[in-house]
Amino acid sequence: MCRGSLILNQNNNVSFYESFAETTRLPYPRALSPSAVTRLFQRIELRDVQRYFSLMRSYLQEDEDNKIILALDSTSISSYSTNLTHIEYGKNKDDDALPQLNVLFLVDQKSGLPIFYRFYDGNVPDVSTIRHTIADQALLNMKNVVLVADKGYNSVKNINDCLINKVEFIFNVRLGTKGCLARELIDEHRKEFADLNSGDPYIRKNIATAKVNWKYDPRPVEGKPASNSATAELYYHMFYDPVIYQEAANKLTESLLTIKKKLLEEEALTEQEEELKEKFFRNDKEKGLIIVNRRVDESLKYKGFRVLVTDSEKDPVKAWTAYADRWRVEDAFATLKDRLGCNRIRCSDNKALQGKTFVQFIATGLSLMVRSRIRSYMRENKKAGKLNLVYESDSKILQVLNNVMQTRFNHGYYFDEVAGKKIKYFEALDVRVPGAGPETPEEVPEEPETEPLLGTDIEI
Repeated sequence: MCRGSLILNQNNNVSFYESFAETTRLPYPRALSPSAVTRLFQRIELRDVQRYFSLMRSYLQEDEDNKIILALDSTSISSYSTNLTHIEYGKNKDDDALPQLNVLFLVDQKSGLPIFYRFYDGNVPDVSTIRHTIADQALLNMKNVVLVADKGYNSVKNINDCLINKVEFIFNVRLGTKGCLARELIDEHRKEFADLNSGDPYIRKNIATAKVNWKYDPRPVEGKPASNSATAELYYHMFYDPVIYQEAANKLTESLLTIKKKLLEEEALTEQEEELKEKFFRNDKEKGLIIVNRRVDESLKYKGFRVLVTDSEKDPVKAWTAYADRWRVEDAFATLKDRLGCNRIRCSDNKALQGKTFVQFIATGLSLMVRSRIRSYMRENKKAGKLNLVYESDSKILQVLNNVMQTRFNHGYYFDEVAGKKIKYFEALDVRVPGAGPETPEEVPEEPETEPLLGTDIEI
């Protein structure tokens, strides 16, 4: 869609649409008005979006175990609108004081392409979204899927939902709760972490794994006690990084010594320092205000640890690698919000929100495809004649190629001369370089004589 092409530009606000339309071939003879663009967004329905998701299944890539690894995460997008029903105040991931809409992505970790999204109310916590995502995934008929998610999605309920629906998972486990199972397992295996032989030379972490016999209700009924008649074997892979532990210890020690110095010199403490003082200091009858070492040790006890729980991956290094590759979904969000400027919902119409979100999702996928092709080109950059694109952003490359103009004549279409860096850019993107000769009308789809009626079906 032309709006998706506009979003890929650095200046992608819809207010720039008119100038964009003047230099871009559109499927209609003249630029649309803002109200016409809104009506187009309103016409994109859920069934259109689901049809697109179904088509994306062909792009999914299996790993060596014939599994499709999907990174799952969500982000918050702020809005000034008071008319959108999904806009609510919630935990804003950009520390923005505005109300927000939450958007969840599934990204194929092999290809890096976002293949699914859904948006939901801004006040809904991440942990509550897994069940609906599994239901949507079942609707899309995706098999052999492994969901990889961060701490916000690990819960007993979500683990049970995945087991009931035969969806494999790798979840990062929270360690902040006293008495939780993950802490108990770490304490049981502390001797293993002290052994240098538990260190893996590839991921540079000390590793221990515990098998847990997990009980759950295969047919839960709301309002009734869980039967817990079904069992599954879960693997809790525990990783310890002494460098991370030491960094946390050094930071806390430095903060406590700074507080002690300020107290001796009767300087005012910041709000954060006051909280640390209450937590780690006490008054001693003989020594005055002192640091309580036991409290410090307790605070640092689980620093440097990460625990991944999975129902399928027995190899801890493979589980770690799958989790580490979650940067793909983070890259998708960075592309959506930062590079494509979609950190604000510039929409105030509920019917148009579905269409606009969908187009932004498509633009994110296109942008990531461009970046992926540039990275592939750079991996082969040792060959003679290749162009170094290390310092070239994808938006800059697209901006340069936007200057490649085409003129229409009665007997065909002529491109302007393409030379120098532009040829290399086309090669990097694996796109055929436009030739100097004419393209016949059969080679280029004919533009309609009139603007399409907004009441007719439009292919997405």
